[in-house]
Order: sequence, then C-alpha cells, then structure tokens
Amino acid sequence: MSPRVCVLLGPYRNLTTLTSAALFLHPRCQVLNHQASQFFDHAGIDFIAQPSAAHVAAFVKQALVVAAAEGSLLESHAFRESLPALDAFRRLRLARVRTDIDVLLWKESLRVTNRLRHAPGLVEALTAIPEVRFLMPVRFPLDCARSNFRSGHVHLFHGLYRDSSLRELLDAILDLVGWFDALALRHPQSFLQFHEHELADPELLKRIGCFSGLPPETVWPRAAIDVFCSRPSTYHHTTRDRRMYVGLVEERFANAPSLRDRLVAPLVTHAA
Repeated sequence: MSPRVCVLLGPYRNLTTLTSAALFLHPRCQVLNHQASQFFDHAGIDFIAQPSAAHVAAFVKQALVVAAAEGSLLESHAFRESLPALDAFRRLRLARVRTDIDVLLWKESLRVTNRLRHAPGLVEALTAIPEVRFLMPVRFPLDCARSNFRSGHVHLFHGLYRDSSLRELLDAILDLVGWFDALALRHPQSFLQFHEHELADPELLKRIGCFSGLPPETVWPRAAIDVFCSRPSTYHHTTRDRRMYVGLVEERFANAPSLRDRLVAPLVTHAA
C-alpha cells in the first residue's frame, strides 16, 4: 500500500518547520523539505498539477530519494544543536533515511498553496484521492507577518511586494487561514487546521496523527509535544498593531465566530 502524502499549506514562517520536526520524530514518517523545483511541472511526478493515484505513487518514490539527500529535514533550523527536535532524534535513535513508512510529509507550504488557489478544479480533484491530505498550522498571524518581513518572503504572497505594508500582509495571511478553514469544513477528511495556542494539547496530537495516517506509538507523543512547546514568541507588537489585527479578524470573520475566537485567543498571551 502506498504511503499517505500529507502536504503542509499556508504561509511561510507559519510553524511548518516545527510541525514537520514533530512528525519526523515518528518512525513511520518521512519529511520532504521544500524542493518544489524538482517536482513542479515534471511529467509523471507532479501530482498537484496532474491529480491521480499513479502520480502520487510516482511522487512518493522520487520524494523518498530526494528526502534522503538535499531535501532532508535534518538540514533545517529545527535540528540545530541543543534544540529539542535534535535531542529527541538522537535519543530515539531514529533513522535519517526511511523508506518503509506510512506517511510522507511535504513541507513546501506557500508554493503549493499558490498553485492550488489559482488553478480552478485542482482542490476538488485532489480530495478525490484518499492518499492525499493537507495540514495547515496557524501561527499567531502578527508573529507570522513579522517573521515573513524578517525573512524576506513577503513578495511570495500572491499580489504582494517586498515593500507591502503590515496591514496588507496580515490581510493576505488571514485570507489563507479563511480559505483553508472553508476547505476543512467542506472536506474534513482531507483538510485539518490547528492553531499555535492549541499545540500543548495531547488530544490535538492524536488528531494530527490519526488524520495523517500515523500508527499509534508510545514514545512519539511526548517527544512531539516537547518540540511543539519549544518555540516561545519573541515578538513585541504595539497596541496600534494589535488593534489593527483585531479589526481585520473581526471584519473578515464576522460570520465565522469559532475561527474568529481562535485567532484572537493568542492575544491573551501576547500582551503588549
């Protein structure tokens, strides 16, 4: 049976590396870190552009090769010395190269998101393939926006530029959150969204594992939670920016109170 493919969607700088590191600590999961250029528009393996079970299987075969080399998550910042992910990886004696897996997680969030959003029919076609699932973590959007400015990724958002404003970037991030939330409501078997302030909940980890297709494992949950809880916010936001953010959330999600409340909840722990 072919492994399930889980694709991370949403903005860059949005807990995707942290999520990938937590799932990579499960021995039945392999992670492909970026490498879109090796798969986009390549006939036979670009299952995003050509949704079919055969293309998914071909993608997995090639992705496992790339994930063992230049696409290894172990080269990412989540596995720097002294960080919990690397400590757990060594303690659990996990294999760097894995081929006998249940889940292949692809961390190429914004590039895949941009393709899906601007190619009518792709999402519906992909949801018809049971081996494909989509995950979207939601970092506190003000932190996500500041981090994208710092990393220089703003121009990769559709319609934005390097000199776009904080308000424009926040609006683009919230637009992606709302887009994915609507898909999760319509296709709960294929889309799962979770928020930063929920990551310490063991029940959420069970949901992520079950949704992804990872088998129950005794040691993994504790190690994964340690990774999820290892990244405190380092950003300070002015009262003006916080008020702007709340206004954008309330305006955009007036008819989605559950999502609105989840987006505003982090303000309690991000006091100015």
